[in-house]
Amino acid sequence: MRIRRVKATPINYRLEAPYVWVFGELDGFSPTIVEVETEDGLTGIGEAPTPGAAAIINDVLASRLASRDAFDIAGAEEVCLPFWSGVQSINDRTRIMAFGAIEMALWDLRGKAWKQPLYQLLGGAVRKDIPFTDYFSLRGNGAKVKGEKTPEEVADYCV
Repeated sequence: MRIRRVKATPINYRLEAPYVWVFGELDGFSPTIVEVETEDGLTGIGEAPTPGAAAIINDVLASRLASRDAFDIAGAEEVCLPFWSGVQSINDRTRIMAFGAIEMALWDLRGKAWKQPLYQLLGGAVRKDIPFTDYFSLRGNGAKVKGEKTPEEVADYCV
């Protein structure tokens, strides 16, 4: 299965109530959505946490991945992140985050192509249930939505 196209789109979205955590409040997020399309018509989806990843993917990495084997994640990493690229600037990890989004999309493609959930491809379920955990965050009051202020309110919101 060969890669036909890689496209990265930066997006902005507002939350209906602000995300409150130890570093303050956030009223929205600006990630990059990555689509890796194959010649077979499947599309894998990935996400980078920063809008800066879009330019790196669209201007540099996409052309390096065109026509490559979509299942060769190690090969994709080799052409996208040469061994020296992670140390060019210890203050900017955008290129590494950009490849992380591509890798996520390539794993999504594997699951779709093989009609398997990702946890099966990674070795199977480790447990049947996962306990709920919330730490360092809650929703503040939004314009139209009341946020949660207690652990009980957070639990009620989640169910």
